[in-house]
Amino acid sequence: MVAGWPHQSRPPPGVATPRRGGRRSYAGPMEERDDAVGAALGDVVADVRRQATDELVEVRVTAGSREEAQRLADLLVDERLAACVQLVEITSCYRWQGAVEHEPEVLLLAKSTNRRFPRLLARLREAHSYDTPEVLAVPVVAADEEYAEWVRESVRS
Repeated sequence: MVAGWPHQSRPPPGVATPRRGGRRSYAGPMEERDDAVGAALGDVVADVRRQATDELVEVRVTAGSREEAQRLADLLVDERLAACVQLVEITSCYRWQGAVEHEPEVLLLAKSTNRRFPRLLARLREAHSYDTPEVLAVPVVAADEEYAEWVRESVRS
């Protein structure tokens, strides 16, 4: 728990907070820009669709618990949005009101392709407990070709 929070009027930027229905949202500057973020997200998805290829990406997602991370990993693999997902327990570190804070999270490392990323992103936004989950698609610049082909085959719809 963040020192002084939740008794403060606002949670620290980037901290996932409970909301109605048990879902969490990231508070801070994004809070005031929900409409702009939604529009920007639509633009990002449109750009990715235009560039859709079978190039590999590693999609990084954080979750607030091991159970949620496992549920999201199972969903991505079951729906052929990711070939495999690794779960790694981490500690997120950030600054809030001049102090460095630490919170436990679980990092999902999902192997997929640019072509599947828009659908993967949409499903994560539907299924994730955070209003604004961290979802980063990182290009894979080199991979074993047999592994890369397995990833591509695994996510073909």
